[in-house]
Amino acid sequence: MSLQPQAIPPVPETTARTAHAAFPRGNRSMVIRDELGTLYTDHDFATLFSSRGQPAEVPWRLALILVFQFAESLSDEQALEALRARIDWKYALSLDLDDPGFDPSVLSEFRDRLIAGSLELHLLDAMLAHVKSPGLLKARGRQRSDSTHVLAAVRALNRLQIVGETPHQWTGYKVHLTESCDEEGPHCIIHVHTSVAPGLNYDALDPIHEALAARELLPGPSIWWMPATPTPLPW
Repeated sequence: MSLQPQAIPPVPETTARTAHAAFPRGNRSMVIRDELGTLYTDHDFATLFSSRGQPAEVPWRLALILVFQFAESLSDEQALEALRARIDWKYALSLDLDDPGFDPSVLSEFRDRLIAGSLELHLLDAMLAHVKSPGLLKARGRQRSDSTHVLAAVRALNRLQIVGETPHQWTGYKVHLTESCDEEGPHCIIHVHTSVAPGLNYDALDPIHEALAARELLPGPSIWWMPATPTPLPW
């Protein structure tokens, strides 16, 4: 797949007129486009593609679709159905109303490219830069960190097998999410950190703060730490 970075086109006139008629006050997708822009550009992802070959789908659109998809907990198929059917998505993505979209596999391929090119965190970093520029997100504010339950692919065990497995080392991982929570500003996820399942939440604070320092988003003196959600036993 090849990429020739292009300037981001404006919202087509017909799409804009229809979207504003349907949502006079806008909605989340339209506000993102109006207030924060498209968040991404083709140049952000130029290193992921060759300069020769079949033209790739526009990467800034793919990145924004991934954000919308995550925000609404949609599968790839559902995300592409929304792309074809929803006026607000077409508005945010500068698409004509009759744009047919593309095959859902394109999203999976794009995610693979992001991971292979070590650009997966760029989606978050670019968004945070846009949120910081108008002063919606500032350093030394209130933050809280929490971890998910243990995530792992395990086989079904009966009670006797569980007892036998208990002394062995756990496998899997936890995801630690850090969120800004200043009362006067929006609540934003500002960092994502992954650790192995047996690790303590407290041990994740140092790498989390190192990453926040690199983003100039260290918290203020008061920090909220919420313990991991206990993993329920299977009996």
